[in-house]
Parts: sequence; C-alpha cells; structure tokens
Amino acid sequence: MVGISMNANNIIQLSVLTVLQFAAIPLVNQGAFDISYINILKDTGGAMLAIGAVSGWLSYLIPANLKSVLVFWRWSNVLPGHHFIQLSERDRRIDIVALKARVSEYEMLKLNGCE
Repeated sequence: MVGISMNANNIIQLSVLTVLQFAAIPLVNQGAFDISYINILKDTGGAMLAIGAVSGWLSYLIPANLKSVLVFWRWSNVLPGHHFIQLSERDRRIDIVALKARVSEYEMLKLNGCE
C-alpha cells in the first residue's frame, strides 16, 4: 500500500469518529442525557456516516496543493513558509546574519520570493 495516504487507509475510522463527534455535540450542549438523542442518532446516523465517508474520500482525491490554495487563499507561494525570507528581516527574533550564513541561497530566495 505504498503511495496511499493515511486518510485513505483510515477512512472508515475517520468516518466513525466524525459521526461520534456529531452525536456528542447535542449531549455536551444540553448537559443532561436524554434518551431521545438515541432516536435522533438512529434516524440521522446513516446520513452522517455517508457525509463523513464522502468528506474523507474527497479529502483523499483533492491534491495537497489545491488544499493549500483553499486554506490560505493564495494562488502562488501558498504556504506560510514561502514568505519566511521576506518576513525574516522585519522580525527581530531572527538573527539575519546567522540565517544568511546557513542559507547560501538567501539573496536568490529573497529576490524570487512572493510578490
């Protein structure tokens, strides 16, 4: 199973966990257990399981680059680490001299960084 992601290997477990989380929300919000929650879960449990399975399947199909675009709302240089070189000179916590010594391509990365 080389090349298959952990999400794909654990889709059943992730779906069950999602259903359990949705079932626990009303219990936590109400503070008291009511037997009618079991009946509600019986009626909607299959739909929640299907939604969890489809969500996990879509998560497996969507490439990581597209997920990053959806999360960070940028088309290029999507991940926060892509902006590190540009932001490092303004951050007083970073020793720029040591950074330039360790990263030989520092100036090239600075020029080719995000727009």
